[in-house]
Amino acid sequence: MGLIKRGKIWVLFLMMSLVLLGMKSEAAEASTIEVSFSDASSGTARVISKKNVVFGEAYGTLPSVTWTGHTFLGWYDIDTDGSKRKITAETKVTKESAHTLTAEWKINTYTIKIVKNGGKGVSSVAFSYGAVTKAPKLTSSTQKFLGWYTDSKGKKKFQFGQKMPAKNFTVYAKWLKVSALKKPSVKTGTSGTNLTISIKKVPEAASYQYQISEDKSFKKNVLTINTSKTSIKISSKETEKQHIQNFSSQYVRVRAYLAVSDGKNTKKPGKFSTVKKTAVLKLKPAIKLKYNQKKQTYDINILNIGKAECITLFFGTGKAANAKADGKAELNLLELSQKGIKLSSLHHSYFSILRKDAASQKHYQIVYLRLSKGSSSSAVSNVEKIK
Repeated sequence: MGLIKRGKIWVLFLMMSLVLLGMKSEAAEASTIEVSFSDASSGTARVISKKNVVFGEAYGTLPSVTWTGHTFLGWYDIDTDGSKRKITAETKVTKESAHTLTAEWKINTYTIKIVKNGGKGVSSVAFSYGAVTKAPKLTSSTQKFLGWYTDSKGKKKFQFGQKMPAKNFTVYAKWLKVSALKKPSVKTGTSGTNLTISIKKVPEAASYQYQISEDKSFKKNVLTINTSKTSIKISSKETEKQHIQNFSSQYVRVRAYLAVSDGKNTKKPGKFSTVKKTAVLKLKPAIKLKYNQKKQTYDINILNIGKAECITLFFGTGKAANAKADGKAELNLLELSQKGIKLSSLHHSYFSILRKDAASQKHYQIVYLRLSKGSSSSAVSNVEKIK
């Protein structure tokens, strides 16, 4: 009986041991949990790795991830209601079933330093990684803005409007100073009563100013023309309106204007070109005769006198204008003034002269005139025949 009793006890002990081992095995299997790691750094969320963790124990080593232009904030356990818990290597596993941890990120902000080089405006601008960059506004009252460059010498151009890279960097403003405008190279030519002035285009010039004067120092009687053209034509009538009627020479100079970047598109002048001496635009004077039968005199109408200081009439016995013609007689401005004829009214006034020279008793056959100013004189007028 003792032997049988002892056998039953061993059987019972064996059975209990097997049950306990089974329960322990089931408990061990139940505590192993699969954790997935999801990351969106590639553009879309995807599981990048998995690992098994034990309920109640720490998560242990977590995957390392990087994303250009972003700062990694950590792995988070996000519930369906939106609540979330940050998970680190030391965090204990509290979920008894498989679950997913999600990587969270923050977009970085980077700075572009602005070297203004004499302009006025901000010293830096900041943009989030991948954001479209916008150029800051710089102004200058003496310079024109030419663009942005990544080197101080202005060789490597930078264009705002690109997406912000994942770095801080510096850009340099490039300007053109008014004083850097080139002086125009001037060419002139005359044809009849027209003067043509042409220049070689000045880079960055917004417009040009042409000046014509009878004075080399351009201190009086100056005709000024502002235009964007690199070639202009001026008639003698235009110069005459400005009192430019130097019969020996005229002078031309040109300067370029720069539209400075002051926000108002103000144009400021550069330096004048070398003064160019040019041929004279002569207003050829004209003379018309009207015979007064009753008085046996001629009314003389003088046209196109410009701003002459002296008008000289020539009466000759020849057939063409010739200051040395036999029997010539001169009637100059002084004599006209003594007769009460003013220079300013000669355009519209008539006066009479005797048909024959009282001293020589020669009958004049022609009449013509010249204009003069200082020591220079104009071409002769047309020749009118005297009856």
